[in-house]
Amino acid sequence: MHYKRRLTKSVCKEIYKNLQAHQNLQRIKHFAKLTKRLFADSKSIIRKPQGSPMKIAIMCESELLQKSLEPYLKDYQTSLEKCDFVLSDYQACDMKPVCLVGNFSGAHIKKPFTPETLKANLRIFYERYCKGKQIAHLSPKDAKTFAQIDALIQETLNDFRQKLYEILQANKESRK
Repeated sequence: MHYKRRLTKSVCKEIYKNLQAHQNLQRIKHFAKLTKRLFADSKSIIRKPQGSPMKIAIMCESELLQKSLEPYLKDYQTSLEKCDFVLSDYQACDMKPVCLVGNFSGAHIKKPFTPETLKANLRIFYERYCKGKQIAHLSPKDAKTFAQIDALIQETLNDFRQKLYEILQANKESRK
């Protein structure tokens, strides 16, 4: 029983240490809400394009990744000849844009991901590389601000995810 109390105290200390990161996350969520209000037109970046839906070919070396992506993207999946871009864990094609998935540098989508973040990142990739439109409906100053806030949100979320993973690993190791 005494062991469980010590373990709980150590986990609580770690969580308390990362409270500042959580508070930063709350501030970023607040900035995200403000950004959505400020850039009402930017919703088109996140939503599926109305006129022409994305057409994606999935080609992965990892069969597990291939099979897990297919159900998420069944509405967008097509053949290599008809696709707008290729989703892959390696540089699969020279003729079409390739959206890379993985933990390596240069990957457009980092693992792990949720179905929602996967689709949002694919839509952003589609807008940037396939349609050739980069937040054109915003003024250059607003587009720069939007990009900075987006980068800050992604960086803070990744830091928070990494710290949480470290806490869980430390907790798991201390149980052994």
